[in-house]
Amino acid sequence: MKIYSRRNFIKSTALSVGALSLNPIGSMGYVSPKSFSQDSKIARTASRPFDPWLDEYCKIINPPEAEVWGGMWMWYPGQKTAHIHSSKLRNSMVRCTNMGYPGNFCQPNCQVFFRKQVTLNTDSEMRWRGPLSRIRMSIDGIERDITIRKIILNAGTHLIEVKVDFSESLPCILIEGEGLSSPYGWQTSLDQQSWIEPEFEDLFSCPYVLPDQKREVVVEIPVNSVISAINVIKAENGYVFSESGSLIIDFWHDEIGSLSFDAEGEGQIKINTGESLAEAIDTDPVNYEQLPIPEIELTSFSKPILTPERCIRFVHIRSTGPCTIKNLIFKASVTPVEYKGSFSCSDEELNKIWEAGAATIHSCMHDFYLDGIKRDALPWAADAVMGMFAGDCVFYDSIIARNSIVSQLLPLKTTAKDFGIIDYPTFLFLGFEHDYYVRGELAFPGRYKQNMYDLLDFYNSIQNKQGFISGKNFNNWGFFPDWSLTPETGPDRFGIPCYAQMLIMRSFEIGAYFARLFHDIDKAEKYSQIALKMRKSIIDVFWDNDKGVFLNGIDSTGKLDIRLTSFAQVWGILFDLVKPEKYKTIFDRVLDNPEREKLSLSLNQLFEGLVYAKAQRLESFLNRLKKVWGDILNEGYTRFPEDIRPWQNPDERLELYGRPYANSLCHVWAGATPVLALSRGVLGILPIGCGYSECIINPQMANLDWINGEIPVPSGKISLQLHKKEGGILTLPPKVNAILVGSKAENGKIKLAGPGTFHFKIFP
Repeated sequence: MKIYSRRNFIKSTALSVGALSLNPIGSMGYVSPKSFSQDSKIARTASRPFDPWLDEYCKIINPPEAEVWGGMWMWYPGQKTAHIHSSKLRNSMVRCTNMGYPGNFCQPNCQVFFRKQVTLNTDSEMRWRGPLSRIRMSIDGIERDITIRKIILNAGTHLIEVKVDFSESLPCILIEGEGLSSPYGWQTSLDQQSWIEPEFEDLFSCPYVLPDQKREVVVEIPVNSVISAINVIKAENGYVFSESGSLIIDFWHDEIGSLSFDAEGEGQIKINTGESLAEAIDTDPVNYEQLPIPEIELTSFSKPILTPERCIRFVHIRSTGPCTIKNLIFKASVTPVEYKGSFSCSDEELNKIWEAGAATIHSCMHDFYLDGIKRDALPWAADAVMGMFAGDCVFYDSIIARNSIVSQLLPLKTTAKDFGIIDYPTFLFLGFEHDYYVRGELAFPGRYKQNMYDLLDFYNSIQNKQGFISGKNFNNWGFFPDWSLTPETGPDRFGIPCYAQMLIMRSFEIGAYFARLFHDIDKAEKYSQIALKMRKSIIDVFWDNDKGVFLNGIDSTGKLDIRLTSFAQVWGILFDLVKPEKYKTIFDRVLDNPEREKLSLSLNQLFEGLVYAKAQRLESFLNRLKKVWGDILNEGYTRFPEDIRPWQNPDERLELYGRPYANSLCHVWAGATPVLALSRGVLGILPIGCGYSECIINPQMANLDWINGEIPVPSGKISLQLHKKEGGILTLPPKVNAILVGSKAENGKIKLAGPGTFHFKIFP
């Protein structure tokens, strides 16, 4: 596996750590250190990287180089994601104490068929590998010895047919041979009636690494600091506990992984973990969001301990008898991805926010863009797409991005029973559109066009005369814009929310766009007409011309809900339901209304950042990032939390759902929001053609003196350096054409073609 180099970070200054008095009031609880022997040369300072992948004090344990075949693993489209999704759900169920996961998803299948006809000019060897399963290979209709994995094919034309069943994991096949190694030309089926092209990925070509196995590698994170030591003294490479000893440790990095150490002594060791200090201190299992780590029985001889996986930053270790712990390490599971995108500017606080945001996204990358790593550690449609939007500005990992989309696909022949949250499937259309614009590959959405069509056809079947869809058509969780929704502000989740009709309208528009690309002209025309009707109805019914804003919608009693929230305003601007001259009243009455400071900040913030950028008001949103996200870092956090309530005290902010520590402190939307606002909004690089074949360059300096950044694209990176007074330098890779907005190149042009480096000036 490739070893990715770390970026250069300034080495942090050594910090003496010691026995600290417990502070049960503050969630982080940092107080002045007392005398305690030197524990680490690692400093908890502003210069330390937020991501262990970039932290020189953390050790990346890369697996040995694996054997690679000429072929690639193949599987039925969607099934790899379905099997990984199923495994992820089971892992969360056995780790997390409070789990719920509404809706229906693509289910894993344990049997699949493959076939291909090949013509050979000479005799040729064919060999194959599969998962733990039965593999039945037939050549020209004759089933061969089921115990072998290699044969010689004679010259001539042959029909190769493979059946993989009784599979313990993803039913897939890796075949190497003349004319057979490439997945192109192969067909796959679940029932031998309907055949389609198989799915594959370039990364998977090792015969001993199945495509649904974990991609993560271990990163060893050493102890950052000791928060409290009671009846514990420092020893060489470890700690010596007296009876009833208690040790609380901060690892700085918030990740999923296991604790590794050597232990010997008498009695038992009890371990609590937490994302916050308060959570680690609490010894009441009733309050745990993760199942307790089983008590460890000690012996008189040293034995290695590896705890079950937990989300960890703080660790509280208690002993019932005298014992010694040595070589304590946090072995975090981290997805090996390169930082391909970057951002920096003249405001150091914004730089730190971007870095912590990227680290938050990276922590949540485990086969999917998960919502949070403590709970639920699952892909949810809205969270996953937000992670994808921002993650593609930094990591540009197609596997995790596409897994995140496919995991949320509803079954074919969609029904109302398949829905959990009604509007969440609409985010998949935004995801497919985004993937096509940033990667430029039509084959990926093409594999799932029937899923898109079936969902749109179902939506169409339950629309009323105005084209709207009501929550009354479903018996589920209703519509759900984000956590800041309250019964007092609305909209009514079981009525006809305006924002949701906008998302459904946009889904029909994207469906029509792809239908044209797929040459399904009838579908394209049908979906276009539905979208046009909805667009008109939304404006006619929900736009209040006097107030200059969108109303909440229609409540579940059928009455017009004239209250105002941000949700409809955001999507109305993003989907061009209002013209720029009408933005002012939306910002004055809703988005910039000081009363909103009383609401929690959650999912919709990412899209609000895009709205502020589109409306050329980004400076206001950057101030929000500094005030809210910046304060989170100033309080000692190294990731960004799920539900942000700046007006509460630190302990209150840990609570959610009426549980004291349910608020996830490492949540993907909260990291994605600043990354997207800075990498997409400030740099102003926006694809408008597939695979960045055409893009807009519209940087927004706000009150910044200079900005630098890179955005990964299929052919390389778009690089932008801009100084407010001196102008900028734009570097375009091959196959990328750019349109300058608000600036022009030195040669006077506003349209530039890559590859090349261009100097430009912003219009005065």
